[in-house]
Amino acid sequence: LIRANDGSCRTFSVRGEPIRDASGEVVAVLSVARDKTQEAQTLELLERSEAQYRMVTEHSQDPVLHLAFDGTMRFVSEAVAQYGYTPDQLTGRNAIALVHPDDQADLVAFLTALAAGERPETMEYNAEFRIKDAAGEHHWVQGNPSLVFDAEGRPDGYVNSLRPIGARKAIEAELKASEARYRTIAERVSDIIAITPVSGRFLYVSPSIEATTGYKPEELVGTLWAQHIHPDDVEAAVAAYLNVMEERAGSAPIIRYRIRRKNGAWMWLEARPSALRDASGRFEAFLDVIRDASLQVALETELTAAKDAAEQVAAVKAEFLANMSHEIRTPLTAVLGFSEQLALQPELSPESREDLARIQHAGKTLLSIVNDILELSRLEAGRVQITRQPTELGGFFTDLVQMFAPMASAKALNLTLESDAPEKLVLDLDADHLRQVTLNLVGNALKFTEHGFVRIRVRHDAAASLLRVEVEDSGPGLDEAQLSNLFERFSQLETGSARRYAGSGLGLAICRGLIEAMDGRIGVDSRPGAGSTFFFEVEARVVQAAPFAPAQQGLDSASQAQGARVLVVDDNALNRELALRVLRSFGFEVDLATGGEEGVEAARLRAYDLIMMDVRMPRLDGPTAAALIRRECILNEKTPIVAFTADVDERLEKNTAHLFEGFVRKPLEVSQLFEVLNAVFEPDRPQMPVADMAD
Repeated sequence: LIRANDGSCRTFSVRGEPIRDASGEVVAVLSVARDKTQEAQTLELLERSEAQYRMVTEHSQDPVLHLAFDGTMRFVSEAVAQYGYTPDQLTGRNAIALVHPDDQADLVAFLTALAAGERPETMEYNAEFRIKDAAGEHHWVQGNPSLVFDAEGRPDGYVNSLRPIGARKAIEAELKASEARYRTIAERVSDIIAITPVSGRFLYVSPSIEATTGYKPEELVGTLWAQHIHPDDVEAAVAAYLNVMEERAGSAPIIRYRIRRKNGAWMWLEARPSALRDASGRFEAFLDVIRDASLQVALETELTAAKDAAEQVAAVKAEFLANMSHEIRTPLTAVLGFSEQLALQPELSPESREDLARIQHAGKTLLSIVNDILELSRLEAGRVQITRQPTELGGFFTDLVQMFAPMASAKALNLTLESDAPEKLVLDLDADHLRQVTLNLVGNALKFTEHGFVRIRVRHDAAASLLRVEVEDSGPGLDEAQLSNLFERFSQLETGSARRYAGSGLGLAICRGLIEAMDGRIGVDSRPGAGSTFFFEVEARVVQAAPFAPAQQGLDSASQAQGARVLVVDDNALNRELALRVLRSFGFEVDLATGGEEGVEAARLRAYDLIMMDVRMPRLDGPTAAALIRRECILNEKTPIVAFTADVDERLEKNTAHLFEGFVRKPLEVSQLFEVLNAVFEPDRPQMPVADMAD
């Protein structure tokens, strides 16, 4: 060191050469001094940097290696202990020998390219390979080799840190295995698996697409999904997929659309798309499971066509039955109506009165059969309307027992009623249809029981809102064969010409239909020789409202309307004559019209207190005539009009409710006619809009 004039110390290197005389004696020294201050400072910095570098490597958890170009390890950090080595055990050894044989070629190629100043893009600046630990096991590591340079700036080897990536490699292997499994499944299932990102271009299509559409997967990948869809289905299909993407449709909805096969034919597909999302929930692609729905669509089309055809047949059948009802009830109106009028004549002989009774009985039997057929038709068409209303349970069944008392007495049968319900219990019931069912069950029990009893039991469970009615008899009972089809249409206990009991065989089928229409159930318990117990159960809630009170039989209000003018419009002469006699006998003034046109003209010229209008008439039917009267006949635009018809049903009532104040069913019975008249002439009373002559 030499102190300079400025007081700083400079570093010099000195080389001396001796100077000799002729005899060889050293007489002087020639010294050459070189200033080494800058070089010394550089070496100091290098030593300091190396110390810092060594400190970093010694504290790093990842092993750090310094390699010569031939792979010899010049320096190894303490972190190699995690692989069972000490630095001394590895220093001087060839690092390539520790690499798995399958990975050596790629690593050597990478290092060679690096030494030549290149970066193999295929390795993306990182080298992943397996190294062997002291026990002989291999571990995945990720290296990032880089060149090191000597003091002259020349490449002098590599420095490399080894980061363990075994856990990541295990996950990647499992993901790859999982992907392979699912790819195998996707390529073997008959359904089509497709992945479509938001761009709408197929990213993946399973091989099963070829069997379905004729396209190979590679022909579809990259093409727009929508371009293969029928133009009429694109908008709806795209909207459905957007709903899935935006989570508006739930999981895996069913979407149907048509696509064009490779041969140009259209076919139906059924897709169940779900949304694939990344860890943040952002939509990435649709995962679609698609199948051929052509056969299913064809079957559904056939089913729809068959349903439409069945409905058309049912409509034709209903129209036919309505026409037949009209044609049968019209003469029955005359038979029953005039026989009832004749029965009022005091001069009839006992023999004539007995013959007249036979005529009335035969007419009512025929009417009952017609009513059963029509009721069954309404049930099959689903046109039976269930109407619940507050009904006092005690009075309902007491009236039924009183109705059948004469029949039971005539056969010396003990008819009783047992009920656990409070006397004034009011339930929400369809009283009319329940009456029809109970009348049928009790009537059958009395008809088929020759000795003993018929017992009606009524049970009401208020907590469950359930009404159970049982009709038990001591009759002959039923065997398994009879029970198997007892509630089927036209089923009868006796067949052949030796039948003792008349009937259409429709009663129990109608009972079952009515009870099921009320969401109830009906059944029977019976054994041969041990009698039978028929039962039904229906929902029956307790209500506090007052029960419906029908108008009493009689002529209270109608008799007070004596002198009122009534217009009867009917195209059948016998019906007009019968209505004329009945109404005049109680003091009404009656005008007759032979059809709709004549009825409208009469209503235009004279005011009436009531108009009775036939529904089915040629040229101008009843509803049309009633509408014209409401619209054009000022004198009768507010006059009550009562439909006089043989084919009342819920559809007719609904469609003509604005035209008619009530319905009188043919054949005409006097007492039931006046139920409607009482309601018309005393508007404050609860009205009975339909007088059903089948009851």
